Amino acid sequence: MKKNLITILALIIFGVGIFLIYDQLNRTSYQNVMSDMIDESEQIIEITIEDKRNYIETTIEDKELFDDIIEKPKEMQLRKQNDLPSMDYLIIIHTNKRDYDIGLGKTGIHFGYAGTYSVVGENILYNNINQIKF
Repeated sequence: MKKNLITILALIIFGVGIFLIYDQLNRTSYQNVMSDMIDESEQIIEITIEDKRNYIETTIEDKELFDDIIEKPKEMQLRKQNDLPSMDYLIIIHTNKRDYDIGLGKTGIHFGYAGTYSVVGENILYNNINQIKF
């Protein structure tokens, strides 16, 4: 009886350990994804944001507002996923070399060049975009 209990506990601990390792391998930060996507030599010229809910579009050229989209959410934690999130905003980052598209929802982000992620914790980017006046 004790041997069975020890075996079961060992299997449970092993299973939890495997899950935690798998979960960590699928996690990253917003900063990591953005730095993989946009090369350091690229300069952001403007950012276009389309509010899909209200069919409104705006273009930002203010460098301080760039920080709300690029720098302030950098610590936001993301988990790789396969399902596309519901998208409230389409963000297009125009650089001197190319354009990058990001689909943004309350719970997830789809980076056109880097895949789809769910947001772990607070979605700082979504909150920042919500505060921009269109």
